Amino acid sequence: MYGRRVAEPRLTAEYEDISAAPQRLLHVITATLGQHYGVAYHYLWFNLYRTHRDSTSWHGDPIGKVQETSTVPVLSLGATRRFLIKPTPAGPRISINFAPALL
Repeated sequence: MYGRRVAEPRLTAEYEDISAAPQRLLHVITATLGQHYGVAYHYLWFNLYRTHRDSTSWHGDPIGKVQETSTVPVLSLGATRRFLIKPTPAGPRISINFAPALL
């Protein structure tokens, strides 16, 4: 984070090429997200929130720097947590109580 290594307060994983995922359910999830959002996804990112204390910091996904509209496929699993959204450069924060998918 910001040019240094830090402990991430959640567990993450990623399939950069979803066709390499051995679990058929991940192919179905990715295809379903793609149909819903009208985007052909070739990768999938996972977050596992172990408790409500797991989190993520304010950030912007780098893909937004190379294309005008970014819809990032993230499968969140585990504990319910608070999900915060803050427009840039400034604006009101939006707080959503987020219950991840249960598989």
